[in-house]
Amino acid sequence: MMHRQYVIAFAAVFLTVLGMGSVAHADERDVSSLQFSTDGWMWVPTTLNGKVESFVGLRTDPAAGENITTVWYRQTPEATWESWAWGEQDQSKGIASVKSVLGLPDSTDSKWPLAPSTQPAEEPERLTEGVLESDPIAPVVESLEDPSALVASLESAGWRAAWIDIWEYECEDIVVLGTWVMAVDGTQFLINENGASTPGTDAIFANTLADPCQVKTCNRIIDSGGALTLIAEGDPGSVIAMGVMLDAAGDAYLFDEGAMSAGQALVQGTIENTGTIPVVFMSHDGELQTVDSGEEVVVVYEPTALLCHTLCATSCTSITYGDEFGEIEICLDPDCYASCYCSCWADHQPDPGWLDDLPDCPCELQFDNDGDPINPDPDVWRNLGSGSQTYHPGSAWCMRSVCTGVENEPGQQCCYDADGQLITAGEGGGTPDIVAPCGGWWPFHNLDPQHVQEDVDSYTQCKKAGMLDCYLFHRPPDGRAECGCNPPDHPHCTDPPSADDCESE
Repeated sequence: MMHRQYVIAFAAVFLTVLGMGSVAHADERDVSSLQFSTDGWMWVPTTLNGKVESFVGLRTDPAAGENITTVWYRQTPEATWESWAWGEQDQSKGIASVKSVLGLPDSTDSKWPLAPSTQPAEEPERLTEGVLESDPIAPVVESLEDPSALVASLESAGWRAAWIDIWEYECEDIVVLGTWVMAVDGTQFLINENGASTPGTDAIFANTLADPCQVKTCNRIIDSGGALTLIAEGDPGSVIAMGVMLDAAGDAYLFDEGAMSAGQALVQGTIENTGTIPVVFMSHDGELQTVDSGEEVVVVYEPTALLCHTLCATSCTSITYGDEFGEIEICLDPDCYASCYCSCWADHQPDPGWLDDLPDCPCELQFDNDGDPINPDPDVWRNLGSGSQTYHPGSAWCMRSVCTGVENEPGQQCCYDADGQLITAGEGGGTPDIVAPCGGWWPFHNLDPQHVQEDVDSYTQCKKAGMLDCYLFHRPPDGRAECGCNPPDHPHCTDPPSADDCESE
């Protein structure tokens, strides 16, 4: 399962020699399997003691004339980068030259896109803005504020040149290369920890490379351990929360965005500290969590994370970079996660035939002399009470079907307006549960963990993503008893939710 935070130090690589000569001790050097392509080039990282030391670029587009086909970016002990290239167009010889300079063992030969030549190319030459340092036109290229057009023209004409696509990014080369280092090192860290590459690590790797200039900001993730309780709220009214919370009785309910007070507990959602004082929370397992001034965090409950959580948590991650690439934090984009989760949940819903086994909701309720609704059949219905304005806004009364004791059984829910008429359209209607809340598990008391996973989390994420109609398509308010559409002017009366509502943007 995804860990909440990875912090990886990327210290400068101190080489055993400063020049381009051979290295005496190379037993810790290797060629990374995390190779990638950018526009027209394949990049192969080499590592020193498990950390990226250099990138070898191999042209993949056809060369014109004497174009440069192999380049080499090597990190210096000062964490800057030197660029080198070969006039020799045989890429296998350029690879052999890198192998010779770094002292890479023969065991790495199979890791290159093509095998190193037995005859290395001559010593590499410094590359200056796309041309070799010895090139007569190099001083002109260096004098230009933007040499891209000139070098690209030379390259098209078959000159010994290469306009490398990383120079086309809006940020500096050192930023791009530093991001590549973090992408390779960070992904390798995850692979080592998981024992193998996963779709999640592949997504993180690709997403980082896709936008190397963008310094991303994303939210730290906290595991609530079942419930995250605010114990020191800092500035009054400064803790803004949204998500699934617990009331005083320990029952879960959906909390729309608002201020959170000391003693309240959030199961999962988001928390933002808008004040000037750090605030402190305690998870159910007793762990303290501090949310700094101005920080927003995502709160999740790990035991409820099923297939969709795993898939969406990995596909919606991004990377935050520390000062001068000193650290890397992999964290979750909550908006992406909500949309992804809702669509994923919908994709894994069973055939709607299970709804046919649920009892029909009565079309209307009767009231006693005090104006309270009467349970129409206690053998079939339970928990007749006020409708939740967070889960079923506009409802006055709701009830659930009686649990029979069958494990993870489905259940019906019926909600009514103030006149006792069954609500059959929109979010005010009762939504059936594929796993009825029949147990008494802490911290929900009246909510089973399977019910939370299958019926509550999906509602929460679909609503957050603006895809509530997707949820209502799979959990439709009961209307089989020919009660008529209520509210009669609701859009769902003529245009009910469909599978198309489950497609995330």
